[in-house]
Amino acid sequence: MLSLLCRIMASDSRFFQPRRESLKSRINQPESASALSGRENVTDRFKFSRDKGALKDALLDQKWDALELAGLIFEPNLPEGSSIVLIDDKYQSGVPMQFVASRLYLAGASEVFGLSMVKTLRDTDNQ
Repeated sequence: MLSLLCRIMASDSRFFQPRRESLKSRINQPESASALSGRENVTDRFKFSRDKGALKDALLDQKWDALELAGLIFEPNLPEGSSIVLIDDKYQSGVPMQFVASRLYLAGASEVFGLSMVKTLRDTDNQ
């Protein structure tokens, strides 16, 4: 099975940019994670057709809809049977990771594994 990396990205294609070099910053940058793991980075195959806006203040049941409206697509499709490690800087509600995973499955992935660097203590967005 082919293992690939994919980073959840902001709608404007900017990635988290920490101020100092750290393991978190190296893993959180898809190019670095790809170099460290020897796995292909497929993040650049994702495109938003519209700005998704900030999800942190949206109600839980509104987050999926906001991501749907942003028009996230994945092109070209993955090789059939691909395994993906999906990387995000923080796990808050889990909706963005689940949404992107659903798009990876539609693009041909057979397995998607989520990796988050931190889980937030605040849980008010899961209401």
